Amino acid sequence: TNTALQAAAESDFTPGMVFDYSVDSTKMIQTSINAAVERIQEFHALDKIIEDSSKFNKLFGVARAKDQALLSDLKNNCIRSELASKKSTREGGRYYKA
Repeated sequence: TNTALQAAAESDFTPGMVFDYSVDSTKMIQTSINAAVERIQEFHALDKIIEDSSKFNKLFGVARAKDQALLSDLKNNCIRSELASKKSTREGGRYYKA
């Protein structure tokens, strides 16, 4: 059954597999466990990246909203001052601000 063990070692470990607990099968089980642990760690790392990305997007969204509000205020102030400068009337050869 060495060939069966070899085939099992080359494929992923599935629950319910029956092993001949020799040195080879113990190594194979340990290898499978190590591979599973690595996968779990990769998933945890991905979760962390996704979480950090989500936090960044929220903060970026807030900063962007504040920037938009500031730009809007600045634009409105420019329009107001432009209108105020144009609202001068001519009376008797002189310009007066309205």
